Amino acid sequence: FNMIKKYIYRLILIAPSTVKNIYFKNIKKYKIGKGVIFKKKSWIYGKDVIVEDNVLIGENSTINGNIIHIGKRSVLDNDVKIIAAKSIQIGSDCYCGKFVTIAGGQTRHSQLILGNRVKIFENTFINTSRKVTIEDDVGIGGRCLIFTHGTWQNTYKGYPYKFGDVTIRKNAWLPWQVFVMPGIEIGENATIGSCSVILKDIPSNCFAGGFPAKVLKEKGAHVKNNDKTKHSVLSEILKEVTLDYNFFNNENYVFNKENMSISLNGKNVVQLNNTSKRGALSSETLLLYDKQEDLNYPNQINLNNNMAVIGNTSVFSHALIDMLSNYGIRIQRANKNV
Repeated sequence: FNMIKKYIYRLILIAPSTVKNIYFKNIKKYKIGKGVIFKKKSWIYGKDVIVEDNVLIGENSTINGNIIHIGKRSVLDNDVKIIAAKSIQIGSDCYCGKFVTIAGGQTRHSQLILGNRVKIFENTFINTSRKVTIEDDVGIGGRCLIFTHGTWQNTYKGYPYKFGDVTIRKNAWLPWQVFVMPGIEIGENATIGSCSVILKDIPSNCFAGGFPAKVLKEKGAHVKNNDKTKHSVLSEILKEVTLDYNFFNNENYVFNKENMSISLNGKNVVQLNNTSKRGALSSETLLLYDKQEDLNYPNQINLNNNMAVIGNTSVFSHALIDMLSNYGIRIQRANKNV
């Protein structure tokens, strides 16, 4: 009987996503949303499992925990391993790159909480012996190491050890090869230098780096939030998406720096709103006039708060949204009310 069960399991493991969805829904009684894709040799184990709409689990990827909840449109690339014995909570629009491992020695404290739009890039390792909380819009670069315990030598003989939860607050950025020790909290909007080693808490709104990391700029001194910088950054973004799109698609979109617009065949498809008097729109809103039945209600992207009100969009608009994301402007979609 056990051999039969193993054989069935192996068949399902390599089966198409539709078969796995049927198995998880009807046999395991998991709550699986619409458009969920489990690629070859991917698997999920848990007692209470919810996978929301349009989630993608890549090849050879495994999620294992008691309670598991994965939000809409989240993507786990190939060869991702996530283990947290107590619970795993992944928000919407999250991404884990190839060979990300979130695991380690499991305890009753083992818990993973990822907020919305968290990005964890290739080959990062996160230890879940204790609770790890990574809040909304945090970026974790490739080959980072985050630990919740540090022991090896005999602690009874007096060698040092430490166990402690790790918390990374909203909109923090850890670039490649950052090492975070147990018990650390990294504050909201904190920016960490590459290859830094975090041995103590990092406050909010600062730039920190080094070995060991120390605060180099406080209270947002590294943030250049002025009209001149904003104009320069937006000009670069619009120019880059125009030239890239033309290069890859043999098109003739034109960027106009003077009025911050992009046009095709003399018709604007993207325009910076230059007045705050246009209804509730701010002067930091991009207006997208593609595929609009009523030009009085264009798609809107607010560059200041990352909110977008989007209806139908063209391929070019998707390219623009991707380019904005490359510059850290990750769009949160809201319902379009016209």
